[in-house]
Amino acid sequence: MFLKYIFTILISLFCGLSSSFAQTKNDDESNLKFYFPSEDIDIANSNFENNQEALKSIPSVSQLRSFQQQDWEITALKNLDADYNCLNSLTKNINLNQSLLTRDELASYLQLCLENIDKSKQLGINLKSEDISILNRLAKNLDLELTNLSSQINSLETSLSALKENQFSPTVKMFGLIRINSLSFFSGQGDNSTVLQYSNFTVLNASFTGKDSLFLGFSTTASPLPELAPENDGREIGSTREGTALIAGAGNTNSQTFLTNLKYSFPVNDNLSLTLRGFEFFSRSMLSSNFLPYYNVGDGPVSTFAQMPAIYRLASGAGADLNYKIRDSLMFNLSYYASAGNNPSQGQGLFNGNYIATGRLSYNPRQDFYTEFVYLNGYFGKGSFSYDNGLDFNKGFIGTALANRFDESGVLFDRDANVSVNSYMLLSYFAITPKFLIGGSINKTDARLIGMGDADIWSYWFALTFPDLFKENNLGGFIIGVEPTLTDLKTSLPYEDFKKDTGLHIETYYRFQVNDNISITPALIWINSPNQDKNNQDILMGLVRTSFKF
Repeated sequence: MFLKYIFTILISLFCGLSSSFAQTKNDDESNLKFYFPSEDIDIANSNFENNQEALKSIPSVSQLRSFQQQDWEITALKNLDADYNCLNSLTKNINLNQSLLTRDELASYLQLCLENIDKSKQLGINLKSEDISILNRLAKNLDLELTNLSSQINSLETSLSALKENQFSPTVKMFGLIRINSLSFFSGQGDNSTVLQYSNFTVLNASFTGKDSLFLGFSTTASPLPELAPENDGREIGSTREGTALIAGAGNTNSQTFLTNLKYSFPVNDNLSLTLRGFEFFSRSMLSSNFLPYYNVGDGPVSTFAQMPAIYRLASGAGADLNYKIRDSLMFNLSYYASAGNNPSQGQGLFNGNYIATGRLSYNPRQDFYTEFVYLNGYFGKGSFSYDNGLDFNKGFIGTALANRFDESGVLFDRDANVSVNSYMLLSYFAITPKFLIGGSINKTDARLIGMGDADIWSYWFALTFPDLFKENNLGGFIIGVEPTLTDLKTSLPYEDFKKDTGLHIETYYRFQVNDNISITPALIWINSPNQDKNNQDILMGLVRTSFKF
């Protein structure tokens, strides 16, 4: 009986605990609803719907694919170009024959085609109805790319407008170039020790209208010229200037600073511009901007001779340049320089002393080809003819001593001579590939020793250039040629005999571009038969040029 009573109590207690547990569980379930409110579920549903819309806006795989030659879009655009010349593909360097064209490329071509067709319609040229349908189909197929392209063009036009409105700045800009040479001679008669040369060229450039340019250049150099191979045919005639390093080509100022460039350029109209020069070397802008991706003056060869043709070394001074653009690819230039244009003395000045007058025709139809022809007429007073830009710092910077001094007393004749010259030069560059260029120049100077006779001077070179050799922005090169050499003399007067042996200038260099502002260029230069005499010891020199731009 007692056990039965105890058992009844346990069963009642268990049922009560069960009821209490069930109630607690129900209370917990009601509390869990607090952590998942209905608004969170609405947000989740909204995000899901937005993601679905975003997925719908993602282009399909077919919209991302590139076009191949067999695709109808390329064929259609080719046919439109053939019928309406809407791409001007020959002059715009457009190539529809690539194996693959991206959607953006094809859209840009279509945009150009539409613009040109629109211009043609204004001239009364009507489209065929089937061509209109093809254009509509192409535009629909490339709708997204055309929209993006239009947006980019509008943004670019806005930026260009802002640039034009704010391009003039009264602030003078300064930039410059410091170059240091370590030059060692391995052979050659004369001063053949290791020397250090340096030059500092600083430019101040200002504009008053945004289209004109006031240019001032200051040079400081310590670049003594070595005295090498001073003999020809056993006679002392002066050191040859073959192999002169480029940074010595501005002369040696003995670390003093000189104003070497002063010019003001401005446009007369869209095709004509004028440059007035208070003092300046004969114009060296021999390469138009279209060819500049392949060639930068001063960044390549290490010698003065290989930098540019000899005709550009004949004079400097006060004067003017007139540049006329016949068309985008064809330029004509007239120049006049007087080396003593600022000297009021008798027999000097702009028109009574030494001068050169030149005409130059430059043809640059595309980026990979450039050619020019230069004619020069000049006059040089007694004993003043030389390839030294008319500077007083040194006598001659390229060529043999005879080519620089044949008009001086004691060299060939017993007195100085006045010299008038007619000089002709042809130059061409051609990029076989973007990483392989060939170039060449030939220059003949007919020099009349007034009242004494006539002389012939020849110079020529051939160059191979390798942009991006071994590494992007580096440059390798090889030059072989003949520096200005006196090859013939016709006179009835007695004169000293001289040798006419051909001396070759052979140069190889490699420019290592450390960064945008620093480069290091090791090079070798070999001159055989220096000073026109094969009996003279060959000159072999090694050079390391370090350049700093700022």
